Amino acid sequence: MGAAATGSEQPIDVPSDAVSRKLVRDPVCGMHLAEGLAIAERSSGGEPIFFCSEECRNKFVDEPKKFAANA
Repeated sequence: MGAAATGSEQPIDVPSDAVSRKLVRDPVCGMHLAEGLAIAERSSGGEPIFFCSEECRNKFVDEPKKFAANA
């Protein structure tokens, strides 16, 4: 059993099929997260690049050369 939510905390209900078990790395901040929760963007080579947030995606789009080595 999981911990019960108390006070203003709300349990997060994520369908098990929505979250991949594969971890991916955001090339901007370095965060590792489940592929199913990441924001994917296609690179010029056609391979997906994964981001933890729109903020990191936007930083990458603004300066792709700066983060290309991490992608």
